[in-house]
Amino acid sequence: MSRRGGPGSQQLCPTCPRRPWHHAKPCEYVQLQINGELIVWERGRTNFALLQRRVTAGRALLRLVHDFPAHYVLFDLLAGAGGEVVLGLPLSERRARLERLLVDAPTQLTLTPQTTDTQQVSDWLVNWTVAAGIEGVL
Repeated sequence: MSRRGGPGSQQLCPTCPRRPWHHAKPCEYVQLQINGELIVWERGRTNFALLQRRVTAGRALLRLVHDFPAHYVLFDLLAGAGGEVVLGLPLSERRARLERLLVDAPTQLTLTPQTTDTQQVSDWLVNWTVAAGIEGVL
């Protein structure tokens, strides 16, 4: 996936997160491999059915995309700019690289929260996963 497209890449489209930079000055081509999940929010909860509905929405697709924009929640960087595989690096380093790559990214591209604090994880499991429809914590 890329912001502008390129060899072996796939441009974001209406069924994917909206591109605020669509009419902006084109950015440099960067090819990455990232792990994440495409989600749609409805009333503060994730709604997989709204995401699936895009496949068969037909003429209603643009309205659906407008009313319920998709977000790509990023978990990990698998290969950096230029295709450099980074899986051998510690998660903390991959995370730091991903954070740097997303400095100017739109809000629809977001990093998943991360912590080593077990109390924070417990709080997320009890409050966040139930309230927001998040399926779990890794």
